[in-house]
Amino acid sequence: MIGVTAPPSRIYIVYQDGLFAQGMRSLLECRDLAEIVGIESDTAKALVAMRALKPEVVIVEESSDTDRPSGLVAAFVEAAVAPRIVSLSLSRDYATVYESTRVPTRSPDEFARAVHGDRALRLPV
Repeated sequence: MIGVTAPPSRIYIVYQDGLFAQGMRSLLECRDLAEIVGIESDTAKALVAMRALKPEVVIVEESSDTDRPSGLVAAFVEAAVAPRIVSLSLSRDYATVYESTRVPTRSPDEFARAVHGDRALRLPV
């Protein structure tokens, strides 16, 4: 088993679909990639909570309907709630990382690299 070379990130998840939120939580926690500090579907409540919790990464579930970022992501970017905001949709095969560029996320390893940015990271096998 290959260990994670970076400490777990403090992550806040903003979702539209409860299955998305629980899937993200399971994926990240089972591999010790993250400490989930909050999960919320209400944008206003999420903004308040993030100011207090100061997550390192915010994962935002985007609508599948458009290829453009939603106003939701713009609100989080504008409020500077975290150093990294990762936007993704269940229907697309990439994530948009605000702080970086669009990166492919076709596997858990690629998604972990998007979340952790330039940190060296290897998932357990």
